Amino acid sequence: MSVDFYLAANGGSNALIYLSISQGDFFTSLNSLTTMGKKRRDLVRPTQSFLMYDNDRIAYAFHVVDNREAAAPGWIKPGAADVTVAKKWLADQKIKQVYIFTRDVTDTLPAPNTAAPRLSVQDYDTAATELGIEAAAIRAVAEVEAGGRTGFDDSGRPKILFEGHKFRSFTGKAYDLKYPWLSKSYPSSRDFYKWNQWSRMYEAMDLDVEAALKAASWGLFQVMGFNHNGWGSVIPFAQDMFLSEYKHLKAFTSFCTDNNLTKYITAHNWATFALKYNGADYATNSYDTKMANAYKKYAPPPTKP
Repeated sequence: MSVDFYLAANGGSNALIYLSISQGDFFTSLNSLTTMGKKRRDLVRPTQSFLMYDNDRIAYAFHVVDNREAAAPGWIKPGAADVTVAKKWLADQKIKQVYIFTRDVTDTLPAPNTAAPRLSVQDYDTAATELGIEAAAIRAVAEVEAGGRTGFDDSGRPKILFEGHKFRSFTGKAYDLKYPWLSKSYPSSRDFYKWNQWSRMYEAMDLDVEAALKAASWGLFQVMGFNHNGWGSVIPFAQDMFLSEYKHLKAFTSFCTDNNLTKYITAHNWATFALKYNGADYATNSYDTKMANAYKKYAPPPTKP
């Protein structure tokens, strides 16, 4: 049976995918298979008996993407040129973003929301009253965590920072070898902060949804997913982060309440607050100093005696 006959007889998306692998650029084919994620795994794969007829290339592409290795099992006989491409493709992934995941292939998260409501001055004031702190302090944290902008990116997704060392912890180091850009110890994991963070998130979700969602900081206040205070689990937490900045504010107030952080804000003890909010490495990014300066900007002028 020839591959052309098989493709013509079967038609549909599977046929088009197999055709692009068997006759197209192999590097591009590996990228395409990778970014298809769950959808790719849902394909009816060609059987071993079919592959033995005339399209080892299809089997080899699936093998490289699934196992992240260039060495082929004995029943697949890839061409030397494709093995060379596969080795380069695998090596490149460790030093640059070879491909970009553009969507959630697990269908866990809602669609991006470019109309997500932003926080109002009244929202800050209400939250401050509930916590018994100054609205200026909450606005200072938001400015520092979101870089002085909104809690959403230009595509309508909540801003995130994917922490590879957290994903590593939540997955028991299972992906260290084959996915070091997703799973790596700290501080080496910081090397990937400049990569497209949503691409990293989408790819990690294809490996382990809950671990991926827990491993990122979310929204206007950059609350970590594993700190989903106010939500029963991380999935509804992450889904709500797409709805509005008010949900981001809820994540912040819930985290502060449950971890007794308001006393440090009230005392303007930014170093201790940053330690407990951002972690032991807070001074590396001068979180305490930045929050103190931002607070001064938003705080009302002192009243004259």
